[in-house]
Amino acid sequence: DARGVFHGLTLKHGRGHCARAIQESIGYLLKKILADFARSGSTFTEVRSMGGGARSDLWLQIKADVTGLPIVRMEEEETSTLGAAMLAAVRVGDYPDAAAAAKAMVRLGRRFEPDPAAAVAYARGYALYNDLYAALAPLFRRYAH
Repeated sequence: DARGVFHGLTLKHGRGHCARAIQESIGYLLKKILADFARSGSTFTEVRSMGGGARSDLWLQIKADVTGLPIVRMEEEETSTLGAAMLAAVRVGDYPDAAAAAKAMVRLGRRFEPDPAAAVAYARGYALYNDLYAALAPLFRRYAH
């Protein structure tokens, strides 16, 4: 039931500020998802990014800074098509299994390392993101329908 919220918006903020806030909030959501997985025992050394959002160097750097993990852009942007091609290659016998096909066909692109200086500011933003969600969750539910 959650909805988007701009907190702290003033008349001095413009379109660029709003776009950046959206990018940062998606970085915070990624950090939250990774934390949820970590609580179930999963560990991560990097995040791989693909699709249209992966075209933005700025956005990938934001995600690295927010999560504290390297973000790696995949060379192949159309990963769904690549996955289908890998499965087809396995089916016709070009590779013995999906792992072998992936090893041969998946190419990693640019790697974005987290900047510790930016991480400090994003830690504060992430705490605010979580506090705002906790405070607004009852309102989201109440007004969802």
